[in-house]
Amino acid sequence: MRQESTEDLTTSIISSSKKIMKLLERDNIKLSEVDNYHLYPIADNDTPMLSSDRLEYSLSNSFLIHGLIDINKVFEIYDDIEILVNENNEMELGFKTIKICEEFVSITSKLSILYRDDKTRYSMQFLADIIKLLNNDGLIKKDDLYNLKESEIINLISNSKYKDVFKFWKNSKHVNVSSKKPQKVYFYIMVRRLDILIHYVVETEFQR
Repeated sequence: MRQESTEDLTTSIISSSKKIMKLLERDNIKLSEVDNYHLYPIADNDTPMLSSDRLEYSLSNSFLIHGLIDINKVFEIYDDIEILVNENNEMELGFKTIKICEEFVSITSKLSILYRDDKTRYSMQFLADIIKLLNNDGLIKKDDLYNLKESEIINLISNSKYKDVFKFWKNSKHVNVSSKKPQKVYFYIMVRRLDILIHYVVETEFQR
């Protein structure tokens, strides 16, 4: 599956909302004009170009999750944004000042490291495997990932046969790294610089 696979149900979700459809009708906007944001460069320019999507999650992650910046810096960066035309004659978000641009690049560079660290990659794979197993057991469907709240998904996991390993993971403080295959633990094999690193967290019978 591709990353964009999460957008497969966008049209269905929007069309099933009476409130959203009423607003679109009021403003004389067709569903086909809003259900695919890839149509609009400012919304979804490819990297390394800047788009509103990338700007939003970079600033929200920097402020709310990782504490790299404060709310004043968020406003300062937003206020420095302007719409430009790039070398491909497409609209692209840019900056009015070099100083703010360099600060934003510095922030996103730090984020890129955090997105790929051992803890993040291990946890994402762990949760994906849990969801896949629940799907194989018939306890969760693809549609549920769109329609259920995060708390409801967590409750499904917490009440399943994987509840113990999920609890271990929630209470864990770090990820161990080993060059040898661990026994009786959940582990994630990752190739990095031609070395095989095996990531694992707690002793449990849950294995991949």
